[in-house]
Amino acid sequence: MKKISFSIFTICLLFFSSSCEKGFEELNQNPFAPTETGIGQLFNTIIGSLQLGWSEQFYMHNEVLYPVTQLGALTAASWPNVSIGTEDQWNNYYTALAHIREIEKRLDEMEESTEPEALNNVRGMLKIITAYKTFRVTDLFGDIPFFDAGKGYQDIDLARPAFDQQEDIYKFLLEELAWAAENININLEPVTEDGTPYLSIGSFDTFLNGDVYTWIKFANSLRLRHAMRMVEKDPDFATPILKDIIENNLPVIGQGEDIVMLPSAQSWQRQSCHWSFREHNNLRMGDNIWRLFSTTNASDGSGIFDPRAYVFFETNNANEWVPFPQFP
Repeated sequence: MKKISFSIFTICLLFFSSSCEKGFEELNQNPFAPTETGIGQLFNTIIGSLQLGWSEQFYMHNEVLYPVTQLGALTAASWPNVSIGTEDQWNNYYTALAHIREIEKRLDEMEESTEPEALNNVRGMLKIITAYKTFRVTDLFGDIPFFDAGKGYQDIDLARPAFDQQEDIYKFLLEELAWAAENININLEPVTEDGTPYLSIGSFDTFLNGDVYTWIKFANSLRLRHAMRMVEKDPDFATPILKDIIENNLPVIGQGEDIVMLPSAQSWQRQSCHWSFREHNNLRMGDNIWRLFSTTNASDGSGIFDPRAYVFFETNNANEWVPFPQFP
């Protein structure tokens, strides 16, 4: 009986050992933790990074940016840990930039086997979102690592990229936006001259839902905004951009149109906004911004002419519009 039992045990052991080798890798893959991803998923992750960070809002916006720009007033400066907020934005940007560089790399590799023109729409959208995120960071910090940044996963020698001058970054991004606005194809199902369909990320564009014409408007609007910011510093570079958009009546974001992250559209919650204002408690509507919203100081709000007053602010506990004195 011992010999028979041992033989049966041995046979079973061999059976299960061989079974473990068949489909083992497939069975043990977590479907919620993929090891590979496509361009669409990477692009959608970049879109997700457009949400404002919790600490960025709390420590940067509430404590520094609102008072400095006088868009809000602080009743007390109680949270001076600004570095926490700057690190939040810094990490957000460079994490997204690594995804951007990966998409750029894949598009370059795809050019070897397909018509380069077929990649124009995805390239253009990527250039636009890169410009938007980069402008935000360089406008706050000045010189930043950019041209070699985000490539540390591809080349270890680029793990600590050098800082680049803001002027060079600005001019490069404005040229990238011009390329995007000129090369994005707005046809419903665009193809190249040899019949190659344009690459599309489809439903992964949760930002503008694949509306490439709105992407072009976004590009030209960014060109207009940032050329205006630098026109007094470098009129020879910025003025032709302004003339190009205005005199040629290029499409831009117009009245009643918005480029905005919406929780209902991208399926995210505005918990960070609620948290940053609830926990901070020291931010109020200042009288400087109030004068831009209302023609009178009537506490019943009868002088309000700008609807943004109702979006950004609310009345006090007595249901009155009473701005906080704000001295620069």
